[in-house]
Parts: sequence; structure tokens; C-alpha cells
Amino acid sequence: MTRRNISSGSKYEPIIGFSRAVRIGNIIAVGGSAPLGPDGKNVGGDDPAAQKRACVEAIRIARENGRKVIFDIDYRPNLWGLAGHGAGDARYIPSAEVSARLRKVLAQCDLIVGTEEEILIGAGESDLLKALQAIRANSTATIVLKRGPMGCVVYDGAITTIEAGVVGRGFPIEVYHVLGAGDAFMSGFLRGWLRGEPHDVSATWANACGALTVSRLLCSPESATFEELQFFLKNGSPFRA
Repeated sequence: MTRRNISSGSKYEPIIGFSRAVRIGNIIAVGGSAPLGPDGKNVGGDDPAAQKRACVEAIRIARENGRKVIFDIDYRPNLWGLAGHGAGDARYIPSAEVSARLRKVLAQCDLIVGTEEEILIGAGESDLLKALQAIRANSTATIVLKRGPMGCVVYDGAITTIEAGVVGRGFPIEVYHVLGAGDAFMSGFLRGWLRGEPHDVSATWANACGALTVSRLLCSPESATFEELQFFLKNGSPFRA
């Protein structure tokens, strides 16, 4: 397939390997932390409410045109004003307001991905199984629960226990840092999911991509190629956590 990179003109793109958008066949991935309008400019300026409305409108247009809506919850309490700048490593602070906002989006998704803490905030629950069941009651999406070195679990249909889905094995490996682990996991899972691979294949690719990224020094530039992924799956690594 032909790959087309769409540049934003940022000087950092060639340095870190980032593009505003990438198209491969009928798959288009768009990067950025704020929505863009038809003119290519950010919508809403510094108004988060206007940005949210633009995102909701983009979801509506996508669904009306038969496109998949994918949501990586990626909850960061300090970005919601629940913790200060010095608390960027805080992974979970409960918030009824955040949960209420997320629930509206989750109902419109085809794929939902999150860590245990992100599943909790998405559902507004304190118990993981109840949180998974609450999201299932709100959405028919495929749900992916990320569990770090324990791998992940993929759910379609009813959720009766935490292990009731397709369990993707984890890969014990020496960890240098965790920057980019979630993005790498997502890239591996989407390569399988968007191509209709079985969930166990998508989960294995996702876990392996995450493991490879955390074992390397940098972030985006260290993301594994598909050839590297296949080599790792075949040969493993002599280094363990």
C-alpha cells in the first residue's frame, strides 16, 4: 500500500518522526491535541468547550459515514485540573464530572482502550469489574483493558469476570522508561483490529509493541517496525524485568 504523510510544517516532524496525518490505503490517522477545521486551523482557540463540540461533531460525521470511532481514554488528572503541574505522574484521581463527560463519548465508540485506572474513570466506578460492566451497559464497543506486564484483555459482548475476554499475554522485559508505551500498544492493536485479525493476534501485537518501546531509550523514534515486531515474537529477548 502507498503511504502518504501530511505535514503541519513543524520543525520537529523530521526530528521525532511525527506527521499531522498519515494515510495508508483506506486508513487515515490524524495526530494533534486539538481539533482542526476544514481550513486546517485549530477550532476553538483556547476554549476547551468549543474544542469538545468540534470533537463530538467529528465523531458524528464519522459515524454517519460508516467510519470507526476509536477512543484511547488516556486519562491524565492534571490535564483536567485535578492536580498541579508537579503531579504529572498521578494516574488516577476520581472525578464525577470527568466520568460523566467520558460516558457520553464512550457510547459513540467502536473501540475503547484503557488501563485499569482509565476504565474506572470512564465508568465512574471504584471496582474494576463493575466499571467494565458499566461501560458495556453504555456501549457495544470492543473494550481493551491494558494491564501492563500482565498483558491485556479484549472484551466483546457480556463481561462476567475480568478474565472473561480474550487474554493477550504480556512480555517480561527490561524497562528503561514508559514514555510512548500506550501509543506503541495502540499501534500494534490497531494493525490487527483494523485488518480484521482475531483479537488474540491484535492483543499479542499490541503487548509486544509496548514491550519493545519501553525497552528502548527514546519514545516515538523507537517504535518498532512490523519486521522488528515479527523478529521479537519469533526470538524473544534475553533480558527480563
